[in-house]
Formats: sequence, structure tokens, C-alpha cells
Amino acid sequence: MPFEVPCAVADRDDGGDLRVAVTGRFMNVKETAAYLGVSVSWLYKNAARSGLVMYRFGVGVNSKIRFNVSEVESWVKQQRVMGG
Repeated sequence: MPFEVPCAVADRDDGGDLRVAVTGRFMNVKETAAYLGVSVSWLYKNAARSGLVMYRFGVGVNSKIRFNVSEVESWVKQQRVMGG
């Protein structure tokens, strides 16, 4: 199940002030692999070259790799094969 992680998204309002909205839902590697129907090893090997963006939270061995739910959903839509 995806979980919420605060992610700052900057936007300018009419007055030129910078406004920051907190949004973002992320899945871990296992959740993303299950959602896509691929193995975890495939995801690690092919995510970047396939256009899936990974986010690293933390540093070193304790860092966590996450995928933004909306970006994964958009990526899936781009993989549609038209044919007949």
C-alpha cells in the first residue's frame, strides 16, 4: 500500500511569492514491482533506462528507494502499445 511522504512542490502565486504545497505518495521497491507485475531485480536493473524515476531518501546503507505513485501511473500509460 502506498504511503504519504511530504514532498515540497514549489509554485508562484499572483504576487510573485513562492508558495510550497506538500504532496506526494510513494511506493517502495517491492510495492512498485508488485504493482507493475515485474520482479524486484528487474526493477532495480531496468527502472532508470526504462524511464522510471527512483527517489532516494537518506544516505548510505540506510537509504530507501521509493517511486512516486503518480509518476509510475503515468509511465504505465506511456507503455501502451497501439495495434490491431
